[in-house]
Amino acid sequence: MTTTAQLRPRREAVRAGILAAAEAAFLEHGYDRTTVSEIATAAGFTKGAVYSNFGGKPELLRAVCAAHIDVIADSVTATFAGGDIRPAPTGDAARRVAMALTAEIAGSSSWPALWTEFRTLAGHDPAVRLAYSELRIQLRAGVEERLRAHAGDLALPADADLAVAAILLLTVAHGLAVEHATAPEAVPTELIEDSLTRLIAGLR
Repeated sequence: MTTTAQLRPRREAVRAGILAAAEAAFLEHGYDRTTVSEIATAAGFTKGAVYSNFGGKPELLRAVCAAHIDVIADSVTATFAGGDIRPAPTGDAARRVAMALTAEIAGSSSWPALWTEFRTLAGHDPAVRLAYSELRIQLRAGVEERLRAHAGDLALPADADLAVAAILLLTVAHGLAVEHATAPEAVPTELIEDSLTRLIAGLR
C-alpha cells in the first residue's frame, strides 16, 4: 500500500525542480517580469512550496545564480583532474583555467543580462540588495576555498591573499562576460582568454 509520505516528493527534488523552472524563466523573461506563480506552475508545485524552500523571489534568484556559478567553478576546477576539453599546448595551469573559464562565461548572452538586472535592482530594492550581498559573500568564499584547494596547481605563494584574488577573479570574469555579451566584436573570446590568463598568472 502506498502512503501519502511515499507519494510526497523529496525536498531535494522539489528544490531542484523549482530551481530549474526559475532558471529557465529568469533567463527567458528576466527577473522583474517573472512571477513566483509562473515559476511554481512551471515546476509543478504550489507558490507555498517556492516560499517554504527559498523564502521569496530575491532569495530564489540568489540560489539560481549561486548554482550557475557552482557549475562554472566545477567545470574550471575539472582542468586539474584531466577534465580539459581543450588542453593548452603549453600545459600551463593559468592558461588551462583561463580557457575553461572563457568557454563558460562567453557561452551565453542571457546570463550576463540576468546578472546585470540583479545588480541594478539591488541598487533600489532592499530585499534584492540583501540577496545580492549575501550571494557575493557566498561566491567569494567559494572561490577562496577552491583557490586554497588548488594553490599548489596554480603555484600560489603561501602568503597569497585569497580574498583579494577571489574578488579580482569574480569581478573581472563578470565584467568580461557582460562586455562580450554586449559587444562580442569588441571583446572577443581570444582577448578574454588572454586577459584571464594574465590575471591568474599574476596571482602567483
